[in-house]
Amino acid sequence: KGKNPFKDVRVRRAIYQAIDVEAIKARTMRGLAVTTGSMWTRYVNGYSEDNNVRAPFDREAAKQLMVEAGYGAGFAVQLDCPTGAYDRICESIAPMLKQIDIDVRVNLIPGAQLFPKIVNRETSFYGLSWGVPTFDAMYTLRGIIMTKEKVGTGSWNGGYSNAKVDDLIERAQAESDADRRRTLMQQALRLHNEDFGHVPIQHMIIPWALAQNVSVVHRADNVYELKWVKVD
Repeated sequence: KGKNPFKDVRVRRAIYQAIDVEAIKARTMRGLAVTTGSMWTRYVNGYSEDNNVRAPFDREAAKQLMVEAGYGAGFAVQLDCPTGAYDRICESIAPMLKQIDIDVRVNLIPGAQLFPKIVNRETSFYGLSWGVPTFDAMYTLRGIIMTKEKVGTGSWNGGYSNAKVDDLIERAQAESDADRRRTLMQQALRLHNEDFGHVPIQHMIIPWALAQNVSVVHRADNVYELKWVKVD
């Protein structure tokens, strides 16, 4: 209702820089995470090291950005997060944002309840994980970055929209040359990152437990092939 602070890139950057991802990795995730500035991993076509550089954690800079945006007194917002894999991350973020006077109430609900809220734009602030089963960045670009109205019902974009980013995605979709297509996808993510369209935090590490006499090839998408399992 009323003025939306998230429409101001200074607020989005303030949130980004107020979150201590290394503390989340060390304390909340006990090291089982890879902090990231990219919306996809190095195993995905379209990855670039240049797009994996995070804006530095800087609470004082974040406070100043809030003042410049007209939110020096802060605001309150509900953070909707699905129960399960990363609810502890959401709970860790709340006190970090309180340091820049954003009063976050964490609302943990089952994914079956949250996901329709995201699709129907019935949530203001939410946590989401996103895999790339196609191993191609277009899956993420269309799924959560491209303007929702351009994608339709296949979009999980909660509201981010940038015409220049859309143009690069559309050009990549129509490009037949693999190298040029990859470059266009990388450029789209670069603009998105400069716009602080989302706040990437980490790639989760999912540990596998095996008996000593069992060996398995652990694929990047966390899927195992039975033909690659060896039992001694």
